[in-house]
Amino acid sequence: MKKQLLFPALFLLLVSAFSISSCTKEPVTVKYGLSEVEVCLPADPYQAYHELTHVVQQSEIKAAVEAAGGKWDVSLIKKATMNNFKAVVTTNGVNLNDIATVEVYIKDDNTTGNGTQVAYSENIGDGATETTLKLNGTDLKEFLSKDHFTLLIRILNKENGNAPVCVTVKEGTMDLEVSSK
Repeated sequence: MKKQLLFPALFLLLVSAFSISSCTKEPVTVKYGLSEVEVCLPADPYQAYHELTHVVQQSEIKAAVEAAGGKWDVSLIKKATMNNFKAVVTTNGVNLNDIATVEVYIKDDNTTGNGTQVAYSENIGDGATETTLKLNGTDLKEFLSKDHFTLLIRILNKENGNAPVCVTVKEGTMDLEVSSK
């Protein structure tokens, strides 16, 4: 008698477990493409940082999440990281030889200094006209609760200065993992 009740009970338990797991949805992955930002360095005989800021609106990220089928709620964001930055020379006949580093930071309006570094260049090759930036893997969820945040692009020329050059930081994306609960 106990065996007859045990098998139907186990069957119901397994069916319930499969039903519950099939009701839970996988997180939605959203790639939000950041705008290209161009920084033009004038001829400079001395080493110095050249900076440009770019504001990213929360409403734009919200629209990208909703277009991908996700629900916008900051508490549902499991992870947010930067990805795929490149620095490309946009001045004809010039390369990155006079550039020491390219750095990307994220900050909110109340942050002093540079903010949190999210990407940087490493070993720019001689004669190169573009370089892929290394990523720090910083989780950026805290910035998504604000109406907007700022990306700070910093370019440092080499010790002996630089010829005039424009560099575009592009192909950056913010990758968001959004829970579908």
